Amino acid sequence: MESFRYFPFFEKKVVEGENYFSSTRDFEKLGLGSFITCSGNENSLWFGSGDGYVYEVGLKDGLLRIVEAWKAYDVTVFDIKYSQNTLITIGIDQDNKWKLKFYDCLDGNILSSKLDSYHELPLYKELGERGVTVFEACSDNQFVGLGTVDDFGVFILCGDFFGMDSYSSHFIELSEPCTGIHFISSNSKEEYYIMICTKNSILSYEIGVNTRLPKLIYNDTMGGARLNCSSILSSWTEDLSQVCNVLVVFREEGLFCYHPVNGNCSALPTNNGNPIILSTFKNYLILVSSPLNISSEYFSTNSKEQIDTLNATLCDVTICSYLPELRCICYTGEFKNVSHIVKGLNMLFVLCSGNHIVSNTVSMPNTSRENALENSILERKQTTLRSNILSGSSSSGHSISSAHGSKGSTYISGTNAAVPNLLFHLEELNLFERIQILISKNLYEWALILARNENVSGSVYSQIQRSYGDWLCNVRNDYSGALTNYLECLDSFSGDTSHVIHNFLQANRLDEAITYLKECVLMSRRRECAKGVVSLTNSEDCRFPVGKDHITLLYRLFAQLDRMEDIFEFLQSRNLNEEIDNFEVETAIDMCRSYNKFEMAGKIAEVFQFHDKYMQIQLEDRRSPTEALEYLEDINLDEPKKLSLILKYGPILINKIQKQTTRFIKNLIVDNSMPIDVFLPIFVDHDALLLEMTWDVLTKEGGKAELELDDIETISVELCIHILQVSLRQSPKSEIWAKLILERLIRVNNSDNWHSILCICIYYGYISGVFYISQNCDLHQFAIAELIKKGEIQNLMEFCKLFGNKDPFIWQEALCLIVKKLSESNSQKDSEQLIRHLGVILENVSSLRLISPLSILEIFSKYLRNESRPSEDGLDSLTFQMIKPILAMCSGYSSGSQPENSRNSLNDINEIYRMKKEIKDLKLLPKLLNTSRCNQCHLPLELPVVHFLCDHSFHRYCLLQQDQCPVCSTDQQTKIKLLKQRENQKINKEQFFKFIKGDTNNSLCFDHISKSLSVLFK
Repeated sequence: MESFRYFPFFEKKVVEGENYFSSTRDFEKLGLGSFITCSGNENSLWFGSGDGYVYEVGLKDGLLRIVEAWKAYDVTVFDIKYSQNTLITIGIDQDNKWKLKFYDCLDGNILSSKLDSYHELPLYKELGERGVTVFEACSDNQFVGLGTVDDFGVFILCGDFFGMDSYSSHFIELSEPCTGIHFISSNSKEEYYIMICTKNSILSYEIGVNTRLPKLIYNDTMGGARLNCSSILSSWTEDLSQVCNVLVVFREEGLFCYHPVNGNCSALPTNNGNPIILSTFKNYLILVSSPLNISSEYFSTNSKEQIDTLNATLCDVTICSYLPELRCICYTGEFKNVSHIVKGLNMLFVLCSGNHIVSNTVSMPNTSRENALENSILERKQTTLRSNILSGSSSSGHSISSAHGSKGSTYISGTNAAVPNLLFHLEELNLFERIQILISKNLYEWALILARNENVSGSVYSQIQRSYGDWLCNVRNDYSGALTNYLECLDSFSGDTSHVIHNFLQANRLDEAITYLKECVLMSRRRECAKGVVSLTNSEDCRFPVGKDHITLLYRLFAQLDRMEDIFEFLQSRNLNEEIDNFEVETAIDMCRSYNKFEMAGKIAEVFQFHDKYMQIQLEDRRSPTEALEYLEDINLDEPKKLSLILKYGPILINKIQKQTTRFIKNLIVDNSMPIDVFLPIFVDHDALLLEMTWDVLTKEGGKAELELDDIETISVELCIHILQVSLRQSPKSEIWAKLILERLIRVNNSDNWHSILCICIYYGYISGVFYISQNCDLHQFAIAELIKKGEIQNLMEFCKLFGNKDPFIWQEALCLIVKKLSESNSQKDSEQLIRHLGVILENVSSLRLISPLSILEIFSKYLRNESRPSEDGLDSLTFQMIKPILAMCSGYSSGSQPENSRNSLNDINEIYRMKKEIKDLKLLPKLLNTSRCNQCHLPLELPVVHFLCDHSFHRYCLLQQDQCPVCSTDQQTKIKLLKQRENQKINKEQFFKFIKGDTNNSLCFDHISKSLSVLFK
């Protein structure tokens, strides 16, 4: 016998009237004992009473309340069914006629306005005086089945019961009373199957939608079903090609499954005792059985009172999951006299009837007494019906004969004594609690089955799989099974994947770690690709937990296991619409390089066009510049990208393979008409190669014998300057390049670059170039500086004679040089030559009035004071003789400015006296402030006010600088500037000398000169 595990998925709660039914009338006052049928859906419960009332119960504010109550039948309600927004009732109306009534429901509830607009279907034509034992309606309301008592059989009604069309009926004869009718639709919806249960057999009929004629498929006489002990289950068969539902029968031996076409297909043994009720709720089977094993001896050895207590016996209610892969008992408990299993409001109720029937006369059927228990519910229902019929007939004055069974059976009649009733709510635990129970017992597979059947979200399902994988990995050491669960939850998992990798690495399971990391990266690729195609609405899809560290670890594991080919294959394992991740490729290349797998690194870089990485591998790792250069020649790239690679790695290539690199660059320039300037960074330390390449490019590789000026004009000015510098660096200097380039530069307006060109010529000692540029560009100062630096006196004098008229200041520079040379000369002959040059220079200086006599004396005193030389050399007297004419000339033209200087001096003295008097008055006398208006805004003065001693007053907010008067500050600043200028003029000896010369007495001037000369030549 198959064993079942027990999990407490349900809790038993008593439904009390004061807590649940407090709106209209107490639930007990309704007479639960008189309820002979019930039904429900997700919104309502319906109870049918023996007095013909139907009660609709719903949830309001969390409490069960009566929503509607109406008199459906004059005598009694027999059964209630609900399907497709239709409530179907069957009962006995006036004149003891059976009727079907169809109520249209809106959203599962009956509106008050719909109660009177029901559709009625009389059944007295078909039934006559027969009684009904079983009633069932098809799920789409196309068929209705009625099991009869007196003539054993089943009526099948077909038609549109809401329309005007007439329905058709077919009678199926049986050899014994019907205990159950069930309709199963095929997958194609073209035919239906009618499963009919009797006490000893199961019959299956096929009825077409169009033909509407039942056809027998099989009649299994191996066993039948008791009343209320059969039900339809979904998906409890492996063959789903024809139907999705099967019939399950509850017997003493166990549960038996019947396929409508194939017959008995499976069985499950149980030890639940005597079956009473079989029902379904969600994925559960509800089994109600009696633990008593009653035999015929019980009735022969016990009194009538003991037999009457049979209906109040204890019942075992067992709830088990009917999923084939999750067979377990979810609840078991004892209840007294269970009459109904109520399903509705997405809840499960157990109705225990307390209406213990005490009959004045009891007539048992002529069948065996051991079958008394199985007929208890049927008898109770028929008893209620007959009681209502008799009471109704007596009150109306009509006589109704009792219905008898086909075998002479009579049914219980009499007056019922009401006993308290109970309604129990079997509350199902929420999904989280049920899953926690399974996980606490390490039943992760069952937890996954439960979650899958409950249609939980992907994140919850993945969490269970993740926990299952952790348990397999850490407890069972089943790394393969753990990996399977980890991989299955990747699609919907959004948490951290690091601890999974840690579990595998800690157990040294590198293969499992690699497999998991590969799937993580592939999943990340797919999600990144999906972001570019569709907009993701699920927030979990936007944050997949794979980072750069995972990719790095994956490639490191590949490298450790020497599986470099796997790295390459993994990088290529992507769809056509997936873009390459640069970080992945770079990581793979770096990992191969770190493990000295340079060939594989180069292959990856070449295939995925990581040109920079490929060049690094060839130059740094493999030391193969030739292959790197060939790669640059063959690569097909845009010109900017290719040029960037050449400029980056060109200096390295030209250091290792000079001729090949130079030839490659030269061909690139010629073939693509590129400027030479672009490649100058490559030839930084290779001047000869640059000149050689430039010569070949300009002469078209020897097509011309000599380089001409027109060829030079094809290159830019910047390149000309660079080549000039390169040519002057050669040893010996390349005069051909220098002359041609200077001529080329003279032809263009190159004023911004002449200083740079002159500096280059001066730095490299190219004197002819300096003279050439100075003559053609009027840059005499550079030539003078170069001549002074070289000390070429003769060239200096010639240069001064040629360009002295254009630039007179070159004489001053020449004067300083001659005086310096004269002070350093130790030869009499050289000194005489220098003195002659000095005379010429002084003559030009005096005629052009370039330097004052006092400045000339300073120059002489600076360079001609040589204490190591004897005083009899005659330089002192020579100096004074040379400066004397200049001093006399200065005294002549300086006397004209004496009157003007006298007037200025007198004005200054008067101004000084006035200012002294004003300062004295400010110190001694009080200052009266008579101003009443602001001198800035001209509004009346208001505190706070700022007053100045210059009789100006201002509002404080009108002043930008509160320490100066804005009216007088302009004049004050002018005077301060003038004072500073005069102080500076006092320091200037030349201006001071002219000031003294303003006196009409020339003796004062010559006295000062004599005193100055005596000090200078002391």
